[in-house]
Amino acid sequence: MTIQEIAQEVYSTLSPKDRNYIISLSEADLVSLHYGLGMEIRNQYVWHRQPEDAMSPHPDDISREIVKAIWEIATLESGMAD
Repeated sequence: MTIQEIAQEVYSTLSPKDRNYIISLSEADLVSLHYGLGMEIRNQYVWHRQPEDAMSPHPDDISREIVKAIWEIATLESGMAD
């Protein structure tokens, strides 16, 4: 799987409340998701199978890329993208 495929899969499981919360964050604030959503992504996706297009081999970096991709999907879908 790629970063984008994982992000889309995770995004599809998020509740509307979680999607709205992610949309409300700035890109700089995505770090606040490190121990929640980021940890879930690391445990479910990164430790078992590293994404094909990961920019770094470190699981924290990979989950950060995926969280950012989820945020981009959410903001695009909401029409709030720059």
